[in-house]
Amino acid sequence: MDATKTILIGLDVATDPRKFGYGSDGKTGEGVMRCSLVPCVGQKASSACSAKNLCLSDWFVKARRYVEAAGGPWFILSAEFGLVHPDAVIARYERTLNTMGVGARRAWARRVISQMERDLPASDEIVVPAYTRYIVNPRATPCPCSFRSFGAQTACSR
Repeated sequence: MDATKTILIGLDVATDPRKFGYGSDGKTGEGVMRCSLVPCVGQKASSACSAKNLCLSDWFVKARRYVEAAGGPWFILSAEFGLVHPDAVIARYERTLNTMGVGARRAWARRVISQMERDLPASDEIVVPAYTRYIVNPRATPCPCSFRSFGAQTACSR
């Protein structure tokens, strides 16, 4: 992953994504390409299904709606599988980063960075609705808004 990419953390899903200049192709009016990464958190479906339908938490559903409305490519961050395409069929799992030790989270982060280098489309910015345990760039410092609920989050850039 290019360390010069801009990473936007803590975007408010109640805000119209067009406010940030997205087009249906994920590009801004200035031609900046954005890709979104949405952490799968909370409740999951009872059986295997597409990754975008596996995560059922209110937080994830709001984040999914936000990035889909924003346009452009998006992926899911899974504690079990790492970086996952939304249409990939995956099995239900219980693993969470909250229960992993520091070493396991670092190994997970290395795996995700490798997957990002391989699978993410060329992009200038990566948008991550804030769930701080899923932020994999060691230089991306979460802003204070990332600890708030979606309704209270504000746009922050790093």
